[in-house]
Amino acid sequence: MKVYKLFALLLTFATAWGSHLSAKVIDVKSPNGELNLSVDVKDKIYYSVSYGNDLLLKDCYLNLQLENETLGNNPKLRSTKKGVIDESVKREIPLKNAVVKNHCNTLRMNFAGNYAVEFRVFDNGVAYRFITDKKGENIVMGEDFVLNFPANYKAHLSQPNGFKTSYEYPYTHVNTEEYKATDRMSYL
Repeated sequence: MKVYKLFALLLTFATAWGSHLSAKVIDVKSPNGELNLSVDVKDKIYYSVSYGNDLLLKDCYLNLQLENETLGNNPKLRSTKKGVIDESVKREIPLKNAVVKNHCNTLRMNFAGNYAVEFRVFDNGVAYRFITDKKGENIVMGEDFVLNFPANYKAHLSQPNGFKTSYEYPYTHVNTEEYKATDRMSYL
């Protein structure tokens, strides 16, 4: 009887632990708790962003193309680490604000292949960066930063004619479902 209970307990623990290891969706909230980033590791690194009950971005993905490989395609998650950044940075040449507040919650996801992606979730936005521990020179050839909106929105875009810009072009108004990769470029 005791052996049966011990076996059942071990089986329950192993099932719970195994499902924890295979779970790949990780949530991180902003410091004020209103903005939520949900990261899902599948064939790519997907993420969604919500504010309160409103879904803002859905199943976006990212990758970084190096000369000989693409980071973020078929990723194998090794470990994760959450953290907090709460600092104030004093500007050398103060403008409107002499001190810039840097306050966010972080999620670092370490992947097989000596690279990581770090997400930062602020009260008013989300950022990410790739980090590598690769030896030698790494030449970045490109990057996929794909935004997917959960519905058709009216986007207000500044669409310059080239990369040399004063950032003063008039805004155009485009439905997100109609905006194509072949349309004039826009900057964020």
